[in-house]
Amino acid sequence: MVTSVGCANDDGGCSQGAYDREKSSSEQENSFPITASVNIGGVPIQLAGENLTDALYFSDGTRQIDRDFPFMLINSASATFPYQGILGLSPNIDDGDILTFGVPIPLHLKNSGKIQTALVSLDMWQDTSKDSFITFGGYDTQRFRNKTDLNLNWFTVSTKTNRFAWTREVKNIYYGEKSFDDGFYNTGTFDSFEGGLHLPQVEWNKIFTEIQANLTAADKTYLQCNQTSMQCMFSGQCNAHIGDWKSIDLNFEKERSYIVTPQNYLIDFTDKSGKNWCNVALYGNLVNATEYILGDVFMQNMYVILDYENSRFAINGNYRVVTPTEDKPVRPEEQSSSVWIIIAIVLGVFVLVAAIGFVIVRMRNKRLQSNLSKYETL
Repeated sequence: MVTSVGCANDDGGCSQGAYDREKSSSEQENSFPITASVNIGGVPIQLAGENLTDALYFSDGTRQIDRDFPFMLINSASATFPYQGILGLSPNIDDGDILTFGVPIPLHLKNSGKIQTALVSLDMWQDTSKDSFITFGGYDTQRFRNKTDLNLNWFTVSTKTNRFAWTREVKNIYYGEKSFDDGFYNTGTFDSFEGGLHLPQVEWNKIFTEIQANLTAADKTYLQCNQTSMQCMFSGQCNAHIGDWKSIDLNFEKERSYIVTPQNYLIDFTDKSGKNWCNVALYGNLVNATEYILGDVFMQNMYVILDYENSRFAINGNYRVVTPTEDKPVRPEEQSSSVWIIIAIVLGVFVLVAAIGFVIVRMRNKRLQSNLSKYETL
């Protein structure tokens, strides 16, 4: 996604314009309208624009990545869109619609011989005093968060999905080494564009019920939670109460449960009046009640490696050993909805067959009436 120069002039639209199509001599004419919705700070922003193709270069302006690279040009936004562009790092989508989805930049780089392997490594830090890095073409073990374990566990993702995201089942979630999993299949999506760690609503309610009970037992009433927005915070700085909080551990496969500490998910901020607050960046997922979104709070605590050739990813970070969680069933409401979908399809087929039969009968009757009228005439 790239903002257009014209978008910067819209009320509440893009804060800056990055692409001026009038200055391009290589833009293709096969553009078509497209819309998208992005979530920034919990606020959905509707984007409208068009899909274009143009030459893509490195910042030096001389080394070309691709001659006809597809991208979305943003012409308007429903609210302030504070970016010139977004580097999409979704996996390679096997859809066949090159104008809509294209080939990921890492594969372009490999195909053109600029990198040897289509790997991208993300080394993001919550601590702004540390430099963050995106590495194309490999990974650096010196940047691993857990340097005592250099073995990578790879997680595969589907090569054909409409999610455009690196996804994996979350087998179990622990708070203070106690499981709060609901027992059903839950998908986790790795998305650095989302703030915080978004939990399925059942898990969120169970964990914060436990947290509130622990605080009440200790005669502590500082935590403020909003059940509607499924967010919690407290006044003052995080360090004042950080000892009351425990780690969140997430298990994706086998015996490893990756650790997110309170230092990662408790975030200081100051409101407009200058008052200090601590935001608990563990949210309930209001978009999909049964899904995890592993946003920046998780990814800034890990070293993430994306493999575009094999549609798999790996994470390196601190973990603890847990008992592997067995395969979990699909939740009942999803099973029942599937049954109703099947019933609806069967009924639809029945109605279609009945309609076709009705048409055939009517046509036959018309022919019969026509023949009878001719017989009477004769």
